[in-house]
Amino acid sequence: MATAVFDDRPRESFQWTRSSAISVTLAAHALAALLILAPPAMESVARRESTAIEPIMVIPEKKPEEVIPVQPLKPPPPFRPRPAPTPRVETPPTPPMPVEANDSPMAIPVDPTPAAPDPGPAPIPETAPTALGYGAGMKNVAYPRDAIKNRHEGTVMLRVKIGTDGTPLEAIVESSSGHASLDRAAREAVMKWRFTPGTKNGQPFIAWGLVPIAFKLNQL
Repeated sequence: MATAVFDDRPRESFQWTRSSAISVTLAAHALAALLILAPPAMESVARRESTAIEPIMVIPEKKPEEVIPVQPLKPPPPFRPRPAPTPRVETPPTPPMPVEANDSPMAIPVDPTPAAPDPGPAPIPETAPTALGYGAGMKNVAYPRDAIKNRHEGTVMLRVKIGTDGTPLEAIVESSSGHASLDRAAREAVMKWRFTPGTKNGQPFIAWGLVPIAFKLNQL
């Protein structure tokens, strides 16, 4: 009688294969579960990382404002009116002495060095004008012979314009002697004279002056 022998090796191999399949299935399910649960966690981390941290502003403490004391204004000094300037009185020029004529004509010397104005730029204090003066030969006025013959006498008042160098520029009869020959002789003589020019602030200037010339027979 034959004996039946059963081999269980294939059965054990089948069980091992089945267990492996179950393990793989469980691992796949676990991996799927992890994939489903992972995004919220990663999103939470991303949210935490993207959250900006604002710095804290420190406001400095205000210093108390310095109080500067206000000084009271000093009252202005009382107004004191300036004294009115004393008016300056100009001294009128001294009238010249009359020049007497004689019957002997003489040469009239000419001043070789007439006074010249000072061109200096320095300011000169203002002074009163000075009167005109006579130079040399002023009394050498010829008495016209026809006037001596006709016994003519009189005083001629001439208005003479004197230049800055003392030279007569013009002579006008201010008042006549009453005789044309005496007036003419007086004018011709004066135009040959040299005068001392008048000055103002130390500077000579053109001015007019009165020159009286007296013709008297008793002084020939």
